[in-house]
Amino acid sequence: MGLFGTTGVRGIFGLEFKLEDALRLGYALGEYLGSDSHVIVGRDTRMSAKIVEKTFISGLIATGCSVHSCGIVTTPTLTFLCKKLKFSAGVMITASHNPPEYIGIKFWNNDGSGFDEIQEKTIEKLYFSQSYKIKDWSKLGDEKITFNPDYTHLEEILDKLNTNIIFNRQFKVVIDPGCGAAFRIAPKLFKSLNCKILSLNAHPDGFFPGRSPKPDKETLVDLATTVKTANFDLGVGFDGDADRVIFVDDQGNVIEGDRIIALFSKYLIENENAEKIVTTIDSSMIVEETVNKCGGKLYRTPVGDIKISLKLKEIYGDFGGESCGVYIWPSVHYGPDSLIACGKILELMATTNKKLSDLMKEIPKYPIIRKSVKCPNKYKQLVMEKLEHSISQLNFIKEVERIDGLNLKMQDGWSVIRPSGTEPLIRITVETKKEKILNLYVDKILSLVKSAVNTVYK
Repeated sequence: MGLFGTTGVRGIFGLEFKLEDALRLGYALGEYLGSDSHVIVGRDTRMSAKIVEKTFISGLIATGCSVHSCGIVTTPTLTFLCKKLKFSAGVMITASHNPPEYIGIKFWNNDGSGFDEIQEKTIEKLYFSQSYKIKDWSKLGDEKITFNPDYTHLEEILDKLNTNIIFNRQFKVVIDPGCGAAFRIAPKLFKSLNCKILSLNAHPDGFFPGRSPKPDKETLVDLATTVKTANFDLGVGFDGDADRVIFVDDQGNVIEGDRIIALFSKYLIENENAEKIVTTIDSSMIVEETVNKCGGKLYRTPVGDIKISLKLKEIYGDFGGESCGVYIWPSVHYGPDSLIACGKILELMATTNKKLSDLMKEIPKYPIIRKSVKCPNKYKQLVMEKLEHSISQLNFIKEVERIDGLNLKMQDGWSVIRPSGTEPLIRITVETKKEKILNLYVDKILSLVKSAVNTVYK
């Protein structure tokens, strides 16, 4: 089994991810990049992040690399600085949206995109073979501290926005960093745009006491309630490292990420000459319908921001996103940037002089259900193989593709069954245009997946 999942290396600290793993990954990256390379490193607020960061940095320094440490920083800021300041690579110590006991490491190229599969395989080979060389004491690298990493990123975001029109609206925004890495930069951004802000869970805490690091309809109840009852214009909820953001409209509705992708795409195609949009295989049909209606072209990829950024680079795309709240702006960098997305939402509201709830009325919503079944990582491949053979039992399946897991086409709908790249789960997404058949499809697919897991697990 390989080290890398959908987004970097990730596992429960002390069990699936140990300090020696961090050290060896530091050695491996240093060997891959070569001595005299310069690497920017940051971390989220997790309890284990600092010790993993220091251990990983030790491995880099041992191979002769120079390290520039940001401390606690958002992933968007780190990836932007990696590109802006022309580092050899960037490294984020984070488990993103996973529960607090998880930790991980994600590697970034100097255009802001995550390491691709070839790069990951190279790192894996060096890691497992331990074919790295520790430098003599006189040729070790060093560590420098990068002070105030937020400033340059904020400056770039503001430069990409129509700040005057946003400034004049004096929006009221509720910010929920979830005790994660956005606790400092998000309030700075909204204050810079003359917003009145109210913050929830705005202190760094690796136990994430306020809510789960994963922002979704279930975890953002307090945010949604606050926005509605206090008559705010917008709510924003971030995950642990702020590569994701979920928006709440003025009515307290938690907006699905794929509908926000459709909204952004519509605006970019109609107003900024955008043409090529990229999303993942599990995004709603409404993204494709919206892009086509506006005269653009949609490209779909397997799940993961790395897959999106690779496709954006390949086709010289204009914008990309995932339903989980990831948005990529190639004009700035090829990594997810929740903070630019926040600015763009305000710009869209200000330019159109519409509330977010009114803007979302332009983006229809189809019935969609997302479920997951627990499955230990070591059994995922066997479960998927079992499903490959049993999926034909479902007579409503019209076609099966294998872009990412099992991609099923049905009458008036679709489904994706895939092993999670970040958690011990098999994920199931089903969307239809007719709500009355949705639950039928979900029940039958869910039953088949549970049966496959139980058969293999026993």
